[in-house]
Amino acid sequence: MPHESARRVVRRSFSWDIDGEEVTVAFTIPDAGGDVKRTVPAAFEAAQRGDVVGRVARTLATVAPAATTDATAAVRAAQSLAVSVPFETDAASSGRAEYVRYAAETLADAVGDCEDKAILLAGVLSRAPFAVDPVLFFLPGHAAVGVPRSAVDVDAADPRVVSVRGREYVYVESVAASPLGEVTREYRDGPVMAAYDGQWAVVDAAAFVGQARRAFDDGHVAAVGQYL
Repeated sequence: MPHESARRVVRRSFSWDIDGEEVTVAFTIPDAGGDVKRTVPAAFEAAQRGDVVGRVARTLATVAPAATTDATAAVRAAQSLAVSVPFETDAASSGRAEYVRYAAETLADAVGDCEDKAILLAGVLSRAPFAVDPVLFFLPGHAAVGVPRSAVDVDAADPRVVSVRGREYVYVESVAASPLGEVTREYRDGPVMAAYDGQWAVVDAAAFVGQARRAFDDGHVAAVGQYL
């Protein structure tokens, strides 16, 4: 990949509302073009290291100081950011059936699908001063975030709690300001098939295999590559 100083730099800002206060983060990102690896693992790992996501986390800590010591407040503050990003499918926003955005690109483009918004939410939560230790959740046709059950207060009456490698995680939406643990209505009956936190974990093997078979049968083999 070319050195950032040799590439065109894009200046952007993103604003959202948190507890009635408008928050704006200004940032620059290199114009990646076709240089970056457009996979979920690459985007997830970049969100844990990138300057833009780190700056967003620090800004959230400034405007929502309770979030620095209360994981539940941190999740709600970060969720407010992810939810504020307008939702569009990859086809509508990029002209491609599948297009994995990095978290900084999601903010720069001010648009993303559920996967993009989940990567952004997980990235912010993984950064100091929050360090909530999130995972990505994948359902048929949907993506969300999981946070450790022991770290947060659960709002939902019947929360979705998923065990990943023996640790329990509470489901968190990135497309709606749903209570912690509540799955948005459209996907409420869908199983969490897999989770990613730097390593893949199959949660529901039957659903996972079934989804993979449908992708191959429908000729969407290339789409599978974005998860590798």
